[in-house]
Amino acid sequence: MKMKKYLFLLTAIFSIMFMTGCDELEDFTVNVPFAVAFTDSTNSTETFDNEVYDLADNSVYQEYQEKIEDFEFLEARYNVKETLPDTLTGTMTFTVNKNDSLGEEIFSQVFPNVKVYKDATDMLVLTQAQIQMFNAYLLNMYANAGTTKFYGEAVVSGLADDGSLKKIVVELHLLLKAKGKL
Repeated sequence: MKMKKYLFLLTAIFSIMFMTGCDELEDFTVNVPFAVAFTDSTNSTETFDNEVYDLADNSVYQEYQEKIEDFEFLEARYNVKETLPDTLTGTMTFTVNKNDSLGEEIFSQVFPNVKVYKDATDMLVLTQAQIQMFNAYLLNMYANAGTTKFYGEAVVSGLADDGSLKKIVVELHLLLKAKGKL
């Protein structure tokens, strides 16, 4: 008896879906998160690293590339993976540019006098203008089949001048939403 009710329910659901049309099933969104990892070590009061990230190397992007019509910025966050010594105090600055180090700045965020330790994380808060610029770059990047590259930079400055080795491994995560037709 339970099996008949279950089959009836499934039949009813599929009937409703087909009678109302399947347009809703064609729309999809997929999150395309990518992390740019920065690793640097120094004996000085500042540590710095940068990386160029190509979205075309992202496996999710590769899978849905032909179906994606547009991107939208969702969030940015940093995650500290490793520090030496265990805790440092300094100013962390993250910058993301279009294409490469010479590209136009999309956003920059400064975290003054922050404790840097393993598993430390925080959100980057972008202004509405920065989000609009990022979304325009994403649309232009994809719609015009131009570059799919971003330049990311991390700087930790104002570290203690004690002559000891300092090491920081930090990842900048940008979460993008891809929209298109399945």
